[in-house]
Amino acid sequence: PKMDGDKTGLIIMGEDYAYLACEFIDGKTFITLNACENARTEGKQQQIEKIETNGNSFFFKVNIYNEANYSFAYSTDGTNFIELKNVFKARAGRWIGAKVGIFALKENNTNDSGYTDFDWFIFE
Repeated sequence: PKMDGDKTGLIIMGEDYAYLACEFIDGKTFITLNACENARTEGKQQQIEKIETNGNSFFFKVNIYNEANYSFAYSTDGTNFIELKNVFKARAGRWIGAKVGIFALKENNTNDSGYTDFDWFIFE
């Protein structure tokens, strides 16, 4: 991220969603965990975790358990992951099941922006 509002991350989405993101806020880099229940109707997104961090290279992971429960983890070195304690339940979307994806967003309109390089995306 380069400017406030730049955000990139890993998401599981359907009727509900949750995502782990690298976000630039007030000139600092944070790992944030966000979630929304009933997103299609009147759900409100909530920020659950906000962890200040240094650097600009991160590894994000989602662990999926029985009954479609999942939690997120992150690492700065690709080896030592910090698992966040919140567990979410994947809910199918309106036409198809829950989806897994990566994203990059910018909230502000400007010609100057940050960027995201995704080196790989693995399912195990």
